[in-house]
Amino acid sequence: MATDAAHIAPVAQVHPDDYLECVLEHGRCLLPLIALREIASPPYYFSRFPTSPSWMVGIGVWRGETIAVVDLDAYLFQHAARSPHTIKDGILVVAQLDDLTLGLLVTDVGSVTTLDVEQVVSFEQVPTWYTHLQTEVVIGVKCDGGGNRQTDSEALLLDVPVLVHDIVQHLKNDRLL
Repeated sequence: MATDAAHIAPVAQVHPDDYLECVLEHGRCLLPLIALREIASPPYYFSRFPTSPSWMVGIGVWRGETIAVVDLDAYLFQHAARSPHTIKDGILVVAQLDDLTLGLLVTDVGSVTTLDVEQVVSFEQVPTWYTHLQTEVVIGVKCDGGGNRQTDSEALLLDVPVLVHDIVQHLKNDRLL
């Protein structure tokens, strides 16, 4: 009985309004903590397919499962991902939606924050510094300081179900899934 209890992983209580701040090359974003399974540090080993989307780093193994790994900044801002052979830093955030698991490569992670409705403004107009942004995965923008929109205090609030669905559809269309 004691050995059974020793192998049970503790389950942390996650509030639905808790978000992990992720640092990207082009700003910050927030991912709902409830959709995240793990944050992993380097070293990483990825394999890239020749026909994979430009924002996909490659595939990797997480806890014995093969997962697609996406450079989140490259996906959001529609540019080419870093080469899997040159990635020496960055943080791998593992997201899961139902039975789909994806690795999201970000520059760094910050703290966990609970969002208040007053901190989030709608994303009706894309700020000029968000050029070529995948707006369909953005729910809103978190602004520090009472809704005043300042680029250094903003973070994109991402819709993980839409994000995962869109990535999976791209991978299915490219016949990688």
